[in-house]
Amino acid sequence: MAEFYSARGWEIPPLPWTNLSPPFSYRGTGTNITKRKQAEEAEAALREQEITFNALMDSVTDELFVKDTDGRYQSVNAEAAALFAQPAEEIIGRTEAELFPQINTDLVNETDRRVLDFGEIQTFELEMKFGEITRWIMVRKGPLRTADGRIRGLVGVGRDITDIKRAAEALRQSEERVRLIADALPVFISYFDTDNCYQFVNESYASLYERRAVELIGQRVEAIVGSARYEQIRPDMERALAGGDRSAEYKLSYPDGTTRDMEFIYIPHLGAGGGVLGVYVMGTDVTERKRAEEQLRQAQKMEAVGQLTGGIAHDFNNLLAVILGNADLAMEELGEGDSLKGYLDALTRAAIRGAELTSQLLAFSRKQTLRPRSIEIDALADGMLDFLRRTLGETIEIQTKHEPGLLHVEADPGQLENVILNLAINARDAMPGGGVLAIAASNIEIGEDFAVTDPDIEAGPYVALTVRDTGEGMPEEVVEHIFEPFYTNKGVGQGSGLGLSMVYGFIRQSGGHVEVESEVGQGTTVKLYLPAVRKAKSDAKAPGREKDRPRGGETILVVEDDDEVRMLAIDVLEGLGYAAIGVADGEAALAALREHPDVALLFSDVVLPGGMNGPEVAVEARRMRPDLKVLFLSGYIEIAGIRAGQVPGDDELVRKPFRVSDVAEKVRAALDR
Repeated sequence: MAEFYSARGWEIPPLPWTNLSPPFSYRGTGTNITKRKQAEEAEAALREQEITFNALMDSVTDELFVKDTDGRYQSVNAEAAALFAQPAEEIIGRTEAELFPQINTDLVNETDRRVLDFGEIQTFELEMKFGEITRWIMVRKGPLRTADGRIRGLVGVGRDITDIKRAAEALRQSEERVRLIADALPVFISYFDTDNCYQFVNESYASLYERRAVELIGQRVEAIVGSARYEQIRPDMERALAGGDRSAEYKLSYPDGTTRDMEFIYIPHLGAGGGVLGVYVMGTDVTERKRAEEQLRQAQKMEAVGQLTGGIAHDFNNLLAVILGNADLAMEELGEGDSLKGYLDALTRAAIRGAELTSQLLAFSRKQTLRPRSIEIDALADGMLDFLRRTLGETIEIQTKHEPGLLHVEADPGQLENVILNLAINARDAMPGGGVLAIAASNIEIGEDFAVTDPDIEAGPYVALTVRDTGEGMPEEVVEHIFEPFYTNKGVGQGSGLGLSMVYGFIRQSGGHVEVESEVGQGTTVKLYLPAVRKAKSDAKAPGREKDRPRGGETILVVEDDDEVRMLAIDVLEGLGYAAIGVADGEAALAALREHPDVALLFSDVVLPGGMNGPEVAVEARRMRPDLKVLFLSGYIEIAGIRAGQVPGDDELVRKPFRVSDVAEKVRAALDR
């Protein structure tokens, strides 16, 4: 090993025993400085290391620091000094509480203590406020040890994560908004990954399985939906996971026995490379839509059947008018003891039964002539109780319950009584061993949502008349057809199948709605909704009938397109003493009025060919003859061909099929008005 010396010399005289002569004679002292040189070199190396360490620390973009065992800073880099907004030399030897008292010093001191006392690594987030500005620092601390392992301080690194925190908060808020939107949508939304595990569901989707959304995250689809339903939807899931869109409809059943029709769309989530990362699922509850569609199909079917039955009833009425009218005329020609009278009586009774059948067909097709009045439903129903008890028998208990303050309805009272009677008879037939028939009335407000499912119904106040029995009930497939004409689930000869079709037609023609609920073994409930009127109107009484058939001698113009009905009307009028002229359409009627100024009464069918209906002919006729009297003839009124205000009142109308007495009274009353 090399050693270093330090020497100090001066001139000495020549020695006697040497041959040396000045200047080669010296004397002095020497010192070994090896350790000092080593110390100087070590110090220089340490300074180099310190310079390198400081340069390294200052080059790092994170905040680096060293603390002693008292928690005081021993070294900081430029980033840390910038964070405290103070020069590094002013930070050295001080603590956070002295430098930055507004931070959470308890958290800092606690983490310092766990590092210095126990040698634990500590990681935490530190919030720092600079006026209105807040910054977040992610801090990680660890022990600084001596060569022998003793803890002589701590080292730490801090990273400004403010931007990350803001981005995370923005993402959280965005996800929260997405969650709020997804939860607010009336759509069932979910997302599952390639392992068939849910990664996202909204609350609506979770509610399908009576769970919360958070309970489904991370769960496998099969575990949530159950094995049976999973087998049902698995082909659609697999197709979506293979990269194809898929749309499917399911009927979901629930423990309480209810079912819901669901429509789901599966959309694959494709990654940048085109691979499938998962599947988005969106579903909607189409139960109400399907119910509305079924109601619409049923309404369209009923409308089509109604058009058919209305047309048949119209022609049938004309035939019955000819039969009844001619039977009446023939009866008048026969003597009191004539044996033919019995045949004519039977013919007349059969024609009257045919007229009742036609009336039911017209009621179903909503083309019957109604005489609406303001009615108190509770009073009308209670007024029928004695009659119903006699009709239904002692085994049927009748109960009534009406809401106080019922609104009035505008309807034909006679037809409404027929409706109640029909429903009561059906209830009796469903309770062969006896039971309870309950009749109740209440006010109800129908909203726009109900009106949407039934476009023929306007929102507003209604009176609901409920007829409920405790009978045998009906299966769903029977309920679907009960309003169709000639449909019956009774035995042969026990019903025509027109009673409920008449109920349906009358309620619909009156602007109302019908609902039927029935279950086998649990009875049947029929609810009739009729539009309410808040103020009762005065009811005009029908004129009394005279015992003797009224007659006259005026001239009457008959306008009827059916030749046989027209000839019958002329025969009846002439038999009553009147002069009658017959034409087939409106143009001919106006021409006849110009030709015959003595015509006192226009007796016209409501529905006419040639572009003018009966009320329109009457308007033109009265322009020519303001004093002309008018009487209409019809089996039903084609609503589509009659404008508002044209429908004749009861006193202005003879209904087909007519009796001679009907014509006699209505014609005389019209002429005398």
